[in-house]
Order: sequence, then C-alpha cells, then structure tokens
Amino acid sequence: MRLLSDLQHKVEIRTMYLESANKRLEMLANHDPLTGLLNRLNLEKELDALIAHFEHNRAPFAVLLFDIDWFKDVNDTYGHDVGDTVLQNIATLLKENFRESDKLYRTGGEEFVALLSRIEFDDTLILAHKIQKVIERYLFSSKEYSFYKTISVGVYHTDIAFDTNYKKILKYADMALYRAKDNGRNRVEVALKEQESETKSAQKFGQFVFRDLTLQNVIEMNAEAAAILGYSPQEFLSQKREFCSIIYSHDCDLIDAIELPFSKTMRVIKADGSITIVRVTIEEKNERILLKLYDAKSLASGVRDGLLVYNFNAMLENTNDFIYFKDANHVFTGASKRLVDITSVDSRRELIGTIDYDVFRGLRRRVLQA
Repeated sequence: MRLLSDLQHKVEIRTMYLESANKRLEMLANHDPLTGLLNRLNLEKELDALIAHFEHNRAPFAVLLFDIDWFKDVNDTYGHDVGDTVLQNIATLLKENFRESDKLYRTGGEEFVALLSRIEFDDTLILAHKIQKVIERYLFSSKEYSFYKTISVGVYHTDIAFDTNYKKILKYADMALYRAKDNGRNRVEVALKEQESETKSAQKFGQFVFRDLTLQNVIEMNAEAAAILGYSPQEFLSQKREFCSIIYSHDCDLIDAIELPFSKTMRVIKADGSITIVRVTIEEKNERILLKLYDAKSLASGVRDGLLVYNFNAMLENTNDFIYFKDANHVFTGASKRLVDITSVDSRRELIGTIDYDVFRGLRRRVLQA
C-alpha cells in the first residue's frame, strides 16, 4: 500500500509539473516575449468574437491602433537595447491606463493594438486621447539618455463604421492611423463612416479618347490625365505628341496587340522626364476608344489592408532578408525592416503606399553616388 501511495504521489507531482509546463507554453505562444502583451496569434479570432457579440447583444466595441512616432530614430541614435526598453515602458503605460477587460497586443515592431469591449464612442475617444497624452508627457530616461516620444492613434468604433468583416475593421482603423501620421503625428484620428466612399472617389483617372485602336489620334484628353502626366492636352490634341511616345520603351510590347477589354500596369514617361507607373484600361464605347489611366498610388489607397502587415510583422521585423510585398500596380503593401533600413523612410508603414520603381530607382542613385 505504501508503494502504491508513493507512486500516486509521484504521478500527481509529475502531472502538476506537466500542467505548469503546458500553461507556460501556452503563455509563450500567445504573448510577446519582450513586452508581455498578447501577440497577434489570436487577434483575428478575438475580434471575430467581438463582432458576434455585437450582432447578438448590440454591445459596442472599439479597436485602437497605436504606432510610435519616429521610433527608428531611437534605435539609430541609442541602439536597439534602448529601443526595446522604450517598447517595454510603453507596454507598461498601456497596461496601467486601459481597463482590465481590454486586450492589448503588440503586433510587431512599434505597433500595438487594443480591443475594447462594451465601450461607448465618447468613452473610447477620452481613453485614446488620455493614452496619447500620457505617453507624450512620459520621460524615457536613464544615466545614458533622456528623451520624449509620441504616438499616433487610429480609432475604430461600431457607432461610426460597423462591419462584420474583421479585415475591413482593421483596415478602417489602419486608414485612420495613416491619417494621424499624415496630419502631423502625435494625434488621434477616427475611422469615418464615409471613409470607403471617400477612397473610391479619390481614385480619379486620366482619360484619353481615340478614333481607333492604333492610339495615334487623340480627340479628347481630360484635366486629370494632364495632372498625372504633366503634359498639356494641346500637345496631344494638336498631334504634336502621340500617346505611344510616352510609354517607356521596355513596355511598348504591352500595347502592340491590344485585345479588348484591356487592363495592364505599365511605365510612362512624364513631361519632366521622370518615369511613373500607371494602370491603363482600354474599352470601346460609342464607336470610340476610351483609355483610362490611373495613378498607381491612388489605386493603392483603396486596397490597403493593414492585416497584411500584421500577418507578416514578426517575420518582417526580425528577418535579415530584403523582403517586400506589392500589389498588381507595383505599390508596396508590406516590407521587411531590413529593406526599410536602406531607404530614406523611417518605418515600414511609411514605405507602404509608395511605388517600388521609385524606391529602387532612389537606391540605385545612392549606390552610384557612393
């Protein structure tokens, strides 16, 4: 009996150790090791749960996206150890100032997400501004350094732009965060109900009208085309210049044998001699050939998806490889930190939305100058 009791005791001890180890593994799998915040592993699932809770119980919720302004300056000036300390301090400030029921995530780099359940819109704004001010006034200091940092915040709330798709919700919050960056940083911006329609209306296109598919005789050219290319409409209407002459030589084969409907991304030469990437669509209407020319950057604003960045953040932040993602119009949708380090921008977020041709052309110029 004593032997059996000893065996049972050992089994119980090993079971306790196993349960403790499993809990430890679960914690490591779901938390960011640097800050102790949740990682992005369950972000989508938990956001889906908030959406379902709202649909069944009409319980309002909010999503806040935070990004540290000019964080690259910290790493460049003081080193990555100090940068890690800043991330840890900010994580602590977030935990101290959010509610216990709120879920906080570090999604990679200097980016954080907060999911707030059962919160009114006004209270969300008060909390977002409170966090922004707390960090703005916090002195990051030690014997070796002393400085202040700020954050930009994008806010999504169900009262303003409810959607049942978690990807769209993250996109709305991400677009609000971009607006905070564009408007000067260290500020809070809210995802607007009409944001999507504003994006679509922003996708203005240049238009040429031709008599036939040879694209030789321009009979109409709108002001948007002139703005994109820099040429005056009279240059084409007077037949002083043909449309085909502004297509970059290596892309001329794209229009040698046009089949309608036509839609291709190509390089064109602007009036100042620079090369830009555009999306060209061609269709026939009322016995005329309509050529629409979209600036690639304007198209990118409509398809920007912050979730893409989140899904690859861990890899993009830590890899030593030059990795990037771009859409069909050659516009960056994601990039590794290593690639950012050799450009003139300060973070991956600033690289997103730029055209790869412009970035790599700038790199080539810098290499030649060196």
